[in-house]
Amino acid sequence: MRKSEIRNSKFEILIIITIVFVCAFSAMVFAAAGGLEDKVRATVKEYIVKKYPEWADKRIVIAFEKNDSSLKRVSQWGEVKSCEIVELSSALKPAGVVAIPLRFVDISGRQQISLVNTRVEIYDFAVVTQAKKRKGDILALKDLKLEERDVSLLGSRYFSDGLGVSGLMVTTSIPQDVIIQPWMVKMAPLVPKGGKVTILFHTQNVGVGVVGHVLDDAYLGQAIKVRREGQKKAYEGTVVGSREVEVII
Repeated sequence: MRKSEIRNSKFEILIIITIVFVCAFSAMVFAAAGGLEDKVRATVKEYIVKKYPEWADKRIVIAFEKNDSSLKRVSQWGEVKSCEIVELSSALKPAGVVAIPLRFVDISGRQQISLVNTRVEIYDFAVVTQAKKRKGDILALKDLKLEERDVSLLGSRYFSDGLGVSGLMVTTSIPQDVIIQPWMVKMAPLVPKGGKVTILFHTQNVGVGVVGHVLDDAYLGQAIKVRREGQKKAYEGTVVGSREVEVII
């Protein structure tokens, strides 16, 4: 065999060994990162359940950004024995996309603090619109559906029972397939603003009823301003029926 052929063979063997080493090292890093992800998930979930007990019975999903290198750097630092969350600011809730400060301890006892980019999702069943609803619509059960959604950024600001939403009035346009939140609806009035009512004027000895309209949404037992038809003067009265407002003069 010629010397040049021997050199080429040695070079090829060296390349193969290098490729095998790189693949093995990459596999080790990947495996370490995978185990590290499980440790971080368990740590973050434990923190969430302890800090926010109202989420304890919800489905908690903790994911990591696909191209994020924060965990990879930690896995290359050393074999991690444990990790814990460095206390978060009270203003920072572990929900949505958030960088969580974690203290890592390796098998030799060394420590380091690193920010790990996570995506925290809290799933619960929430009431969602079946179709687009316009301002002023009264919601019925047929307009609603119950679906499991990520509510991590909503806190308790959603409905988990369609019966609690049915009969409410929409206060703003709501697109289809959107979680209904309390600020989007209100109790439907007995008489909407501008609606016609009978104004019952009462004095000590006389009572008379005249046609007028309410100047705001009217609710039973609520004080409301009304105006007789054809007049500018407004009176303050009390809603006593579905279309009746009592005014004491």
